Amino acid sequence: MRVLMVGWGHPSEKVGGLGVYTTELAEAFGGRTVDSELLLPADVSPGGTDIIESEPADSPEERAVNLGERAAEEAERFDIIHTNDWMGVPAGLRASRKGCSWLSVMHSVPGHYPRYERAAVEAPDTTVCVSELLASEVGERFGTQPKVVHNAFNDLGTSDANGGWVDHNKVTVFYAGRHSTEKELKLAIYGFKLYAKEREAEFVIAGEGWMTPQLEDLVDRLGVTEKVRFTGFLSDGELAHLYRNADVFLHPAQNEPFGLSITEALSSGTPVVAGHSGCLEVGSEGVVRVGARAEEISNGIQTAQEKEFDGYRPRTWGDVADDLIDYYTQLV
Repeated sequence: MRVLMVGWGHPSEKVGGLGVYTTELAEAFGGRTVDSELLLPADVSPGGTDIIESEPADSPEERAVNLGERAAEEAERFDIIHTNDWMGVPAGLRASRKGCSWLSVMHSVPGHYPRYERAAVEAPDTTVCVSELLASEVGERFGTQPKVVHNAFNDLGTSDANGGWVDHNKVTVFYAGRHSTEKELKLAIYGFKLYAKEREAEFVIAGEGWMTPQLEDLVDRLGVTEKVRFTGFLSDGELAHLYRNADVFLHPAQNEPFGLSITEALSSGTPVVAGHSGCLEVGSEGVVRVGARAEEISNGIQTAQEKEFDGYRPRTWGDVADDLIDYYTQLV
């Protein structure tokens, strides 16, 4: 069974969780009944024998169109096209016209491209969401009930790549991910300030995004510049070191479709303070759940810090591959 999987990022390019998903899944298919290749835009591709590249583009819409054109050229070699989110719609449509069965996996529906998002849900032969939380949102918005295949608990392993971000004389609170509205990072900063008012603590914020300047300005206005540090993008080794050496991982998003960074913290043995996240459907040991109030976050950090937690990984990428292969088989 030959599968063409369409992505738009790679972990080396630091463009988000989808790059982790497609790369880990492609590796997990090895040794199973699937012969897969990955279609990526050339400007985010690491190259390799199992990677097909589309022309780079200046806009997301153009990137989607270019992926579609390349998929049409390659479609006759494959039984199934597996797309991810709205950007895979042109590829799915064009490959399905060439005889491929189409499975679409939805990782989020932010509403930025509603026409494409509706097509990603309604046009494929099978539509899958990465959590019940997201499937419920998709059902309410588009009037259809997709299947659910949860993502894995991602594990970055161990590393000695200490970037100097952890002060073991303080309580280290850590966040890693995009700096965007839905991640509730302003709320996280307010909650941390309340927690750190009479405590020796630091908040290490990894990643970047369009909100980074706003967050830096907020930290300055709140007078906590000596306690909150922005690292920018970190290597996997530096992230692994932080996950394992931080005292608490903070991710207060109230509508997180899955939350790979939460799973990376839990796999590393670091307790988590989290809002509403799809990954907690798979496992919530070691998690303190909070609402959208600074007081809840402050109390949650204190509660999480006191937890005895060794870490766990209840679901692997091999499990995800097996579940998807079941749906692939039904389509073929």
